[in-house]
Amino acid sequence: IGRVPSMLHNVQLKNHSRHPVNGCVYPGVIPRNSSSVQGTTPLKSGATGIKMQSTGLIVEGVLLLDISPTELKYLDYFEEEGVDYTRTLVEVDVPYTNQNKRLLQSSNLLMQTPLSSSAEATTTSLLNSYLQVQTNAYIWARPHIDLDMSKSWHYDTFRR
Repeated sequence: IGRVPSMLHNVQLKNHSRHPVNGCVYPGVIPRNSSSVQGTTPLKSGATGIKMQSTGLIVEGVLLLDISPTELKYLDYFEEEGVDYTRTLVEVDVPYTNQNKRLLQSSNLLMQTPLSSSAEATTTSLLNSYLQVQTNAYIWARPHIDLDMSKSWHYDTFRR
């Protein structure tokens, strides 16, 4: 996109998994409730990029901030949106820090709905966990047979 945008790290997309695309260096992210994922061997806990949690799999990644409509078109082109991936509205969890909260507020990404009806309980919940954000993610659109479902995709391996 011609620049390095501001980004937040360790962002979690729950109930999704990330697998290598067969014959490629890049991954495909799929929803956990996908029929192709059902019945597969669970991935090992602690794998880089994918972590087991009692509620399901979590894909960790980055959240790009302040992407213009033109830059989003560039990203769609790069990701082959509509061919390999579908840009999908998702809810992600961003680790709660004052800096992350300020960045999200300045980017107008922080969800306005409280986690509970009590402002005190909401503040307590946020201080101990995550900020919920609605954003877009590129979700694998091709058949799952194109993914190596027996493996998780690792960013560190990709960088080598």
